[in-house]
Amino acid sequence: MTDDDQYVLEVFEKSGAGVSYVLAPDEATPSFMATYGWSVNFGLPEFILCGHKLMVSEWRRIHSELILAADAAPCIEDVQRWPITFKNHPLVSVRVDPSNVTDEWFRDALAYGRRAGLTEAMPAHQLFWADRDGNLPWDEGPFAMTLQWLQPLLYEPDIRLSDVRPRKDEVRHGADVLRLSNPRT
Repeated sequence: MTDDDQYVLEVFEKSGAGVSYVLAPDEATPSFMATYGWSVNFGLPEFILCGHKLMVSEWRRIHSELILAADAAPCIEDVQRWPITFKNHPLVSVRVDPSNVTDEWFRDALAYGRRAGLTEAMPAHQLFWADRDGNLPWDEGPFAMTLQWLQPLLYEPDIRLSDVRPRKDEVRHGADVLRLSNPRT
């Protein structure tokens, strides 16, 4: 068991749930946060939020607000608008296609589901954030390509972290990533 696995196990045993941050070592793939323990202990879907590692402080805030919002929601629909904002726009979650509920995206959640003896499919939702104009990754807009690069559409089948996604040239891509990932712009 790695140190990371041990830490996740301790958090899981202490509080019943937690969140993992997967920070991409380079600009080839997006970074993301994923919850664990929600499906095992609370009957809720696990959540994943993709973006850039610059967003980690915002992810922590979003995770804290998501705990309260999910607890207050009478049910979670396949597509759900949340009272959580990023850049003054509400987050939207969409049910993840079962083919994407893999160790690649939900390693800790699946590990503890297996540890708890769960054999049925684990429910999962992907949280999406909008650009400064309110456009989500599936909307047309000036940043659509970069939004889709930062937020792979896991509601579509068989999306892998290593999939090559279209992006703008290096300089424009880098500038758009910074512009979209910084909550202050």
